[in-house]
Amino acid sequence: MAAPPLSQLFLRPTVIGGVSREGDYQVIWDGFSIGRIYSTHGVGGHHIWNWGVILANVPQRPDDRGSAADLEDAKLLFKTAWLRLRSRLSDEDIAEARRISRDRSRPWHKR
Repeated sequence: MAAPPLSQLFLRPTVIGGVSREGDYQVIWDGFSIGRIYSTHGVGGHHIWNWGVILANVPQRPDDRGSAADLEDAKLLFKTAWLRLRSRLSDEDIAEARRISRDRSRPWHKR
C-alpha cells in the first residue's frame, strides 16, 4: 500500500504522562509522529507557536524547526520543512523512523 501524499498531515494532541495541554500537538504523517507544534508565552505574554520536524534517526537541522505568530503559519512552515526534509530521506530512513517511533510508544515492561 502506498504512503499518503507527503502534504497530508494531521494534528493530534500531545499526551505526556497521560496529560495533554491545549495548544500542544503531534504532527502525524502516515500513522506516525514526525514532529510537534505547540504554543508558549513569549515576551509580553504573547503566544508564540513553536514547531519542529523530529525523526529519531535523523539529526535536526536549524531549518527543521522554528517559531510562528499563529497556528496556521506554524503549520505552513512545518509542512515546508517536512517536504524539504523528506526529499533528502530514503524509504529506509522513513522505515527506521517508524520502527523507532513504534518502539518508543510501547510500555517499558513490554520492551
